[in-house]
Amino acid sequence: MPVREEEAEKFRRFTREVSTKADLFAYDPNMTVWHYTNSDGFLGIVESCSIRATHVAAVNGSTETVYGTSLYRQALAKLKDSLLSDKVAQEFLAGVLEDIKEGDGTLGHAESKYFVACFTSLEDDTGQWLKYGLTNGKGYAIGFKARGLRMNKDTVVVKVNYDRELHLEAAKRAAELTLQYYREGLVDDRAKDPDRWAKEFFEVWDQIIYWLAPAIKDERCSAENEFRMVHELQNADLPFVRFEQKEGLLGRYIDLKPYGWEGTASLLPITKLIVGPGDHKGITKKSAEALLAQMGYKDVPVATTNSTLKKP
Repeated sequence: MPVREEEAEKFRRFTREVSTKADLFAYDPNMTVWHYTNSDGFLGIVESCSIRATHVAAVNGSTETVYGTSLYRQALAKLKDSLLSDKVAQEFLAGVLEDIKEGDGTLGHAESKYFVACFTSLEDDTGQWLKYGLTNGKGYAIGFKARGLRMNKDTVVVKVNYDRELHLEAAKRAAELTLQYYREGLVDDRAKDPDRWAKEFFEVWDQIIYWLAPAIKDERCSAENEFRMVHELQNADLPFVRFEQKEGLLGRYIDLKPYGWEGTASLLPITKLIVGPGDHKGITKKSAEALLAQMGYKDVPVATTNSTLKKP
């Protein structure tokens, strides 16, 4: 007996509660958020009028979403250790821990349906130029109006949370609810085949709660002031998923196009462009202005960086 819609809605209430506590949507929708990229990334975004969202398992080598998963795994293990005399709990939690194990040769969250694009509230920031915008040619910082990045009903923009205490509390609660909701659903025909119910339940529960993983990061990254566009892949999106070979893995991405904002049918919500450190900034600025105008961005200001950073 698969998970019923009223049960899935109960699962989603947990993620909504955590989202509220973490202030994931507590930002001015009219603010500008910045995407730092190299020349290929800038040209790709403007010329295709789309923003590339990368599968969560391949975002910065997947280490960022592993953070949230590791807290959840630790909470599950602690819960399992506290219930040594409970055979049902032991068997179920052992199976869950095996399912979310990450490493070479394991799936981990490789089957997740979430894709992510990264932004920051930091304008013309040296740290961002160093990390994202100084490879393969000149760097660019593209400013977007936050509310315009909600490409469709399956895409949201969140303000990343760095509060470790909140993350630990959420992981503990998620572990407790994992067992609680499994047990609550283990009735009628499901009780005759608990292994099947465990699989059906956890596939749905895990996909729902994993939405939170891209929205939290280690507190040591808090200086990045990151925002993320999170897209939940739908069946209709499958023909548009593309693939690229990265170091050590074959990654997936999808180019998301705007569905219209402020009366525009196809333009991205670009509010400003900054040309990054390096030589020939003046010439590059003029060319960028011409490109934006050619693509329909008539009134987008283009500036050059104030950073004195030198390209390597």
